Amino acid sequence: MPHLRTHTVRLITGLTLFIGLPAVEGIVGDTETDQYVFEVPADRGIESIDVTMDLSMGNILIGRAERDFLFQAEVALENEKLKPTFEFDADGSEAELDVGLTTKKNENVGITSLSSIKSSEWLLYLTDSVPLDIDLAISAAKAEVDLTGLKVRQLDLELGASRSVLRFNRLNGIEMEMLDIEAGASEFQAYGLGNTRAKVISFEGGIGKFLLDFGTDARLLRDRQVHIETGVASTTIFVPKAANVVLNAPDSWGMSLDMPRAFKKDDAGNWRNRSSEANAFQIFITSSIGKVQVVEK
Repeated sequence: MPHLRTHTVRLITGLTLFIGLPAVEGIVGDTETDQYVFEVPADRGIESIDVTMDLSMGNILIGRAERDFLFQAEVALENEKLKPTFEFDADGSEAELDVGLTTKKNENVGITSLSSIKSSEWLLYLTDSVPLDIDLAISAAKAEVDLTGLKVRQLDLELGASRSVLRFNRLNGIEMEMLDIEAGASEFQAYGLGNTRAKVISFEGGIGKFLLDFGTDARLLRDRQVHIETGVASTTIFVPKAANVVLNAPDSWGMSLDMPRAFKKDDAGNWRNRSSEANAFQIFITSSIGKVQVVEK
């Protein structure tokens, strides 16, 4: 039987708090797991939150918090030398939340030690009550980022050596100013990009396999732009069949472009599925080597 020690840490908003205490400690077989719990209760005085997360290793799930909380986290680490860090600072109506991973005091972490936390788990939940500006970095992990139902004002997503999924299954609570995604050597899928209500979407992919799904509601993509740049990659783009799409993809000897039958090239070299200029959804693609496939749905 493992020995368990449980603590729950709640933060009084208006203070700055740095948490590094394990909520649960246990040893099962040869594996030691430290579990951490962190909660920020709801505060009517908070009107926006600037969120910064730098996460790595293990499995990551990000979703919506319970109604009475601005933020909730449960983290289980299979490495006694590492600990998650949580910092929340409220200044008037604006707040900042920082989440990351660091070493414990006087601990040296080598490659062999890092490999032990591949089964670690991050469960992170954000409020849907106030606008969020999110800066999220994920590396060496498998991640499910479900921002459905939140109010995301800005999202900057940086991915490295990961398998990640981004979801907006319903309409974003507010119009998004900018969605910027950088995926290095990774496998990345994004669903419901039309639901983000982003004025401009930028996607930069390195080496990997990428899927960008803009949903089925053409109305959400009127007068919107997406800029896509990939390296050595296979990229699939899903667009609504009813959308007025204008796709600009300069000829490249290394890029294979697979377009639906409804698309024809105009005199300017753009691919179009309609002749009208009104309410167009503009896609700009640059690819070094690889395949780009556009699919209507």
